[in-house]
Amino acid sequence: MRLRGDLETSRRLVQDMASTLRRVVEAGGVVVMGTDSPINPQGLSLITEMEALVRYGGMSTIDAMRATTSISAAAMGYGREFGSVRPGMLADLVVFGANPLENIRAARDVRTVVKNGRVFQLDLLLQEPAS
Repeated sequence: MRLRGDLETSRRLVQDMASTLRRVVEAGGVVVMGTDSPINPQGLSLITEMEALVRYGGMSTIDAMRATTSISAAAMGYGREFGSVRPGMLADLVVFGANPLENIRAARDVRTVVKNGRVFQLDLLLQEPAS
């Protein structure tokens, strides 16, 4: 799907999607986060979609985080291997500068990522290379 046409049409489409999401959440439906949206750019879009789950969908911050981690893993059939931090599970980790459970926008403040056992610290990645 591509958003085409005037701004008002686009706003109506977003409002309709938000209304549908809220009804699913209120009915106790399972919401799964994904990364294949045709209208959102990769990268920051996962965070902005978590924010939308809270702001427009009426989800709690913990439920939005679960939709992005354990519920998504379970929906893909990997709930026993991925999606939570427990003994025996495979996990990549993100360390935030603040607690996203208190405010979902804190998920924008990524400080460190552990991916496949390698540690990536944002402040070191952003340093200018030595001459």
